[in-house]
Amino acid sequence: MNYVTLYRNRKSGGCLIQRYAGIYAVGKFVNVSAAEMKAHGLEIILNHLNDEPSDKPELNIFSKEEEKTFRRDHRGISVNFSGQGIITVGPLRRQGSGYVVRKEDVIQLARPCTNEKFLAALDLASA
Repeated sequence: MNYVTLYRNRKSGGCLIQRYAGIYAVGKFVNVSAAEMKAHGLEIILNHLNDEPSDKPELNIFSKEEEKTFRRDHRGISVNFSGQGIITVGPLRRQGSGYVVRKEDVIQLARPCTNEKFLAALDLASA
């Protein structure tokens, strides 16, 4: 399974893509404007699934205050792509010292999927 975390800005609608190498977040955020997401969001995310930059994830270099502000300004959304052709989207919720997607919040989309259906799932997960 391949996945990314999207951090959607609550005001602008733009997204930051956090990529992963295995289970570990890696690299700087990929900044995607709201207009780019609307036009090609699913394609952009698919293009970044196998990126494995070697630098530290940006969230790891934030101070506690910067991370608090970041989390307040953005909505975390997990996007998973399974080998069975299913895309799962779900809001990240704080649990213990981390963030999880609750089972009841998971939205499943069959592939191939249109960008419009994908964006509708993101909107639902952002609500």
